[in-house]
Amino acid sequence: MRDDYEQMTEYFAMGRDYLAQSEERKDVGSMDTYSVLPDHYNRMGEKLAHTDELIIISRCVYGTYAPFVRNVLDRCLPYIHPDFTTRGKEIHHKPRYSNRLQTSVYFYGECSKEEKETAVKTVKANLLNFNGILKHISFVKDRKGIGNESHVN
Repeated sequence: MRDDYEQMTEYFAMGRDYLAQSEERKDVGSMDTYSVLPDHYNRMGEKLAHTDELIIISRCVYGTYAPFVRNVLDRCLPYIHPDFTTRGKEIHHKPRYSNRLQTSVYFYGECSKEEKETAVKTVKANLLNFNGILKHISFVKDRKGIGNESHVN
């Protein structure tokens, strides 16, 4: 039997809030029906509006986030405005809130040079759309290496 640390497959942390998903976890609990999907992620946009730092920890999967993390990030779309603006000759969503998220991303697992390049491009593109600020990106062999890694900016 694996311990709790090894059961956790992906992490998504925001400021002082901490959300985690385990492969074995089935208890979504009861939430009010704020969105079509009444789960723990139905107010992600609102939660991001009340934090100043976003920390994402994900397994590197083909040069991007693991599916669960990608799903949670997709649930964050209410954080940005549905209207568009031009930034750097590209069209992006307008910011809905005044805060700009300082974002750190930690990828773990086997990741080729090409996958790392793709992951960096993906993170930067996401932050441009979310009007965030990249604090750093790190790549480590496993989750235990987080905190002892080299940074990619």
